[in-house]
Amino acid sequence: MSAIFRNVSQALHFSYVIQQYPADGHSQLHRVIGMVKREMGVALDEHDTTLNLGGMSPLEIKAQCADIRAQVRHRLDELHAQALEARFSEERDVKRFAIRCLAVHAAPQLAVSFDCALALCWRHYTPKERRDRDFTFRQLGEAYGISKDKAARSANRLALLLADLEADGMEGLAPGFERAGIVDQLQAMAA
Repeated sequence: MSAIFRNVSQALHFSYVIQQYPADGHSQLHRVIGMVKREMGVALDEHDTTLNLGGMSPLEIKAQCADIRAQVRHRLDELHAQALEARFSEERDVKRFAIRCLAVHAAPQLAVSFDCALALCWRHYTPKERRDRDFTFRQLGEAYGISKDKAARSANRLALLLADLEADGMEGLAPGFERAGIVDQLQAMAA
């Protein structure tokens, strides 16, 4: 494997996670990179087949990740960029802004109020264990004056809409990532 990452999704996930850590020391950033690789289920041996950071210093890795995040913002239209930032960003303000933009787009398509669409977007991007506790369909229905069944149908439609936006965004990034050697051509869109 000559590319850095296995696919676009892995490149985005790694780049947004690394963003939250300071680049203030060689050994500290190496520990963070090792932690992120373990979280991603990537082997940590020298012959790693899914993440090729060989020969890159921690600061070069951090710079490459910053470039990947910049490409999301500058190569994609706002809606697709916001879908990817909502999915991958670990930064609270970035995620909040992205989810608000997606709710503006989704509300008319779901035939619900902006506030309801916003809650549904937050539900979508909340980890499942919290989602089932903090954003039940009954709670959403009561809070926004819709039935729990409409809340469930709206959540399902929203999930499809957001999955399409995320997939289209990653597809839009793939050619540039391939040319830059960030991902392998044949694996760019693999799961």
